[in-house]
Amino acid sequence: MIGMKFFAGILVSCNVLFCLSMLHVHLTTDYFHQIRKIPNAILSINRPDRTSRSAVTQLDPELIEKKSSDFSYGHAEVLHLQNSSMYFVHTRERMPLMRRENRELDQNYRTRIGRDWMRTKTAVFVASVRNAKERLQKNVVELHRLGKLFKDYWMIFVENDSNDGTREFLHDVRRKHNQTVILGCTPINSRAPCKINITYRSGKVHRPGWGQQRTEEELVDRGITMSVLRNMYLNYIYDNLADKVDLMISVDPDLEWDPWSLDNIAQGIYYFSAKPKLDVLCANSRFRNGLYDPCSRTYFSKKRFCSVTEYDRSIITDEIAINRNSIPVKVESCYQAFAVYRVSSLAKDRLHHYPAPAERSCEHNTLARRLREIYIDPGMRLVIKYLFNHA
Repeated sequence: MIGMKFFAGILVSCNVLFCLSMLHVHLTTDYFHQIRKIPNAILSINRPDRTSRSAVTQLDPELIEKKSSDFSYGHAEVLHLQNSSMYFVHTRERMPLMRRENRELDQNYRTRIGRDWMRTKTAVFVASVRNAKERLQKNVVELHRLGKLFKDYWMIFVENDSNDGTREFLHDVRRKHNQTVILGCTPINSRAPCKINITYRSGKVHRPGWGQQRTEEELVDRGITMSVLRNMYLNYIYDNLADKVDLMISVDPDLEWDPWSLDNIAQGIYYFSAKPKLDVLCANSRFRNGLYDPCSRTYFSKKRFCSVTEYDRSIITDEIAINRNSIPVKVESCYQAFAVYRVSSLAKDRLHHYPAPAERSCEHNTLARRLREIYIDPGMRLVIKYLFNHA
């Protein structure tokens, strides 16, 4: 996208304080205009491209008349859309859940078919890292364990401003697995320290992690910064791997995980084999018996699907959606420190993290809302042992 190329260019070639002020102007004009072009969530069928006049004229005149005046035709079309939908609305809870066949209710079945499918597909693991060497030593082991379930896999790390040997460690990873890519500074896979020294408009130095104390303005600048860093690996995938990889798995390297349950992951990845419309599936990542990462998780309001007058009755909570439910729940956005994306869904429009002007939410939300079919899977349960705050 032109907007992101503009930002990437000014970020690396000028003073960051000036960059962010320039970015603010750019976001409020053409950049926000691009966000407004996000397609609608519901697709119609048997409808010609609105931009093609010839497509309209080539339709059968009888079909054109049916579309505008035949109730039974319209009724059949609506029923077809309902029956082909990926989700249904739960009668009692009024929340959207993934539609599943009877055999898909069996987790062992999903695990077996998921593992079989993974052996024929490829994946790329992506992460933004800074001063994460200690956790990476364990997390890279988990990436390799999972990666070996696929036909082939890559790893892409965006590293900047580390002073604990993170970049040196990543080069050791690359030496052992040559399909590892290190981004952050030019040239790609540079061994030189990557010192961007990102600062916010306030003058405060950027440090990752939600544990940092930030003003409202600094929260906005944090979202912009993380969007740019994450767009680096997206652009690399679009330009180098889009025709080679099937899934992108984004993980948080700043956490210490319990060893991943590969069966829990495989049963979730199964849905990508059975549901061609599925764009994103997020893990049920647990920390201290709760669902991790509230900033990236956005449920639909029940008001989207039914009449609810009282405010508190319109809210879907983690307890309702995850703890008391075993079916993947459709959401507006999620990440949960482990999210699986269908690469073709991202690459066809070269989607990026695009924060709106003055937006202060998690950057993962800005990518998720560009997609249609996004789910959290209660069955893809992973456990986080420790969180770390960056100094």
